[in-house]
Amino acid sequence: MHVNSRLIDIVPDKFKPLTVAEETLLAGNSTILRTGDKEKNDPEKGADWGPERTIRSELIIWLCTDQDAVKMVHPMGVFIFGAKIEGELDFSFTRLERPLGLIECNIPGLILLYAELPTLALKGSFIYSDGNAFSADGMRVKGNVILKEVRVKGAVRLLGAN
Repeated sequence: MHVNSRLIDIVPDKFKPLTVAEETLLAGNSTILRTGDKEKNDPEKGADWGPERTIRSELIIWLCTDQDAVKMVHPMGVFIFGAKIEGELDFSFTRLERPLGLIECNIPGLILLYAELPTLALKGSFIYSDGNAFSADGMRVKGNVILKEVRVKGAVRLLGAN
């Protein structure tokens, strides 16, 4: 794991205090928050997960888009396993320089309208919203898009995605 404690040093004050899960993410750009219990790891039940598994969407967006932060992210990208994402993830009209993986996560909306990414992995995640749960019209991905075992409650839009 790539360890970069300097990211914690540059995180904006608006994100402080950080949760333990957020500190772990910033320390290594990849964090595994799953437990050994398959039933407790079901992302569809992620609303019951506590702060030890919670990462705010705004922090993930900052980590993936802030020029100073991105320079410190490992080239393999940001990969989060078994987290409850707090808040809709909206990467609309952004260009991510590093891969993004949200594996077996609980995600209350993922918006990637006209976003550009090297790779997107959502394996086993649960994405939900009363409206468009996963909206990625015009998204461009240079590498792979991994959607194996993804469950979605709400609309999925990928018009013109490539």
